[in-house]
Amino acid sequence: MWTPGGGPVPAGLTGMVILQRCREADEDIALIDARIRRQRETMEAMGGMRMDAVGGGKGTPDPDRMGRMMAKLDGIEREKARRERERDAEIYSAGLLVDMLPNLEGEILHQYYVMGLSTGQIGRKMGYTGSYVRKKKTDGEAVMGQIISPERAAGTLPEWYVRGFRVRRGRKD
Repeated sequence: MWTPGGGPVPAGLTGMVILQRCREADEDIALIDARIRRQRETMEAMGGMRMDAVGGGKGTPDPDRMGRMMAKLDGIEREKARRERERDAEIYSAGLLVDMLPNLEGEILHQYYVMGLSTGQIGRKMGYTGSYVRKKKTDGEAVMGQIISPERAAGTLPEWYVRGFRVRRGRKD
């Protein structure tokens, strides 16, 4: 199914990886937000030094250092925007992928991976026990691995996402 620009599907790109990245996206973005906040606070602390009577003086920040810090902040903000675009593509793809599964398993995987609910929360919401939801989640994950090929999973994503896909080591790309 994957054909937009041709070429092979990157190794490791599966339906389950897409769902896992959906679940991780908000945490990834929160971690990037924390880095942005720290960088801004550091810059404010450096730029908020006292001035002497003629407007210069004690502790005026080094403009080269501030420029490097601004460039670093810009890079982190671009990283956040990239991760937000990826998250949106992953959510769209996840919606298509879970629709290929039996209804109950698809709904449970949607609630767990896209909406970020725990199996206990899903059970309460749907009127099932947590253990039943965990079983159906496991069943749905197995079915996804059997019926959704990497090519089919890649076909639910934009070409830019597939071309830039890298297997994550831990939580970093």
